[in-house]
Amino acid sequence: MEIGCSVFNNNEIRIAQEAGYAYVELKGKLLAAMSEQEVEGTLRVLEETGLSAYGINAYCGPEIQMIGPGYDPAAAKAYGQKLAARAALAGTKMIGIGSPASRRLPEGAADWEYTEARKQMREFLQITAEAFQPYGMTICLEPLAPVFCNYVNTAEEAAWLLEGIPCSNLGIVIDYYSMELSGESEEDFMPYLPLIRHAHTSDDDGDPYRRSYLFSHKRAVHQKRIRRLLGAGYQGNLTLEMDLPADAAAAAVSFRILSSF
Repeated sequence: MEIGCSVFNNNEIRIAQEAGYAYVELKGKLLAAMSEQEVEGTLRVLEETGLSAYGINAYCGPEIQMIGPGYDPAAAKAYGQKLAARAALAGTKMIGIGSPASRRLPEGAADWEYTEARKQMREFLQITAEAFQPYGMTICLEPLAPVFCNYVNTAEEAAWLLEGIPCSNLGIVIDYYSMELSGESEEDFMPYLPLIRHAHTSDDDGDPYRRSYLFSHKRAVHQKRIRRLLGAGYQGNLTLEMDLPADAAAAAVSFRILSSF
């Protein structure tokens, strides 16, 4: 298993490389919004550091809706095709579909709204998987804690949505931080391990939207999780996913925690 780190900009790619990470995860919504010149600059830094952008997180902004009245299949397809072409240049293999602002139902939604949302989400996932499949990339639906969104909060729900979609490049990404917030245990996702292709982790800096580097006092917790996941037969990688600005010293500490299990 390789250990990677999410980044916001080119400087953070260099910090990740210096700290020892094997790859980085780029923000999909940022990569899609870049100018061609900015994309070239990011590709140049990846080449200089010898890292790939193995993963994409923060897939899209709220202008791309996966469910609800704003869902637009044509827009989803066009966005997926644009991002796929750019991600391929960066060596990407895993695409995480989190983006909570793009998958929220109204509070107190009726049964028919949930039924329609399932149809829309399945279509969105198929459209997206087909856009990335020619580049050999896997689309991973990410269960998120209810504090972030109210649609697809557990691995069970994610597996139920994926069932029967005719695309071989679909799976699940688990997020230990989100699982903590939602009360989902490791036992809860183990039945779906064959679908789990990628994993995220982080610690809490006092707010759900301030995912941070790992804290040394939680070293044993993180390392136990990794040993349990690998012992169950997990074959993917693990990314430290953060909202806070890069910190070289904290990046190095987190890497040592995650790579010394």
